[in-house]
Amino acid sequence: MQVFPDLPDYGHGRSPAPLRTDANSPSQDAPPAPEHTARFAMPSAAIAATDSLKLQVDTPPGRIRASVVCRRGIAQDGVIEEMSPIDLRLFVRNPVAVGTLVTVRLSPENWDCHYDVVGIVHRCERLAMGVDLGLFLDQPMSDELIAACWLEMRRELRYPVIWSIWARSHTHGKIIAATIQNYSFSGLQLRMPHAARPGEEITLVADEPLASATVRWSAAVNGHEFVYGCQMNRGDGARLALRLQPGRP
Repeated sequence: MQVFPDLPDYGHGRSPAPLRTDANSPSQDAPPAPEHTARFAMPSAAIAATDSLKLQVDTPPGRIRASVVCRRGIAQDGVIEEMSPIDLRLFVRNPVAVGTLVTVRLSPENWDCHYDVVGIVHRCERLAMGVDLGLFLDQPMSDELIAACWLEMRRELRYPVIWSIWARSHTHGKIIAATIQNYSFSGLQLRMPHAARPGEEITLVADEPLASATVRWSAAVNGHEFVYGCQMNRGDGARLALRLQPGRP
């Protein structure tokens, strides 16, 4: 069973559209919004048998080798930098477009087998020697694979960003300019000039509502702004990333 529903594929290279405003909406410029949407269904994850991988990227001891294959059959080798049951962060040589479905073949060190997992690219950041790639997986990885390969692991990985967004508090109903500072598969850190209490519901809006978040903790910064740790529905982090991610290969 897939852990999150079909997500919209927002495409790339489109001009942003403004936030539709009315008498009760703020006059500030809106965050970027693409002009069209499409839908896709994610394939099921598969488990493969033994094959050896030739790794072109240097693999530190104890790290998991990986081979990334997109739907067009283009493959490249890399290593896992971080992992959680539901997402992977890899170092690879070449960029992969945000929104691309890929199969990742994992080959743990000293194992005589490999595992295939399927995910969607939600982050692609160029580094000096390669690319930092973030994937959300279609299905959680097995506990046995995780326990054998990674000693310290978050329940979900966090990805630092600076994304402009509109936030509508369910308490007072106003729309406020806010900034997403990091996101995960089902959470985010939000900064905005509004004092919200734990348990308060906030709707994140671009040209349309994108996700709802529940405040779990808050901290005051600079006297007039607040940082919030928020929980979302599972998979809403992928929805936000595909909608707001400005980085393109």
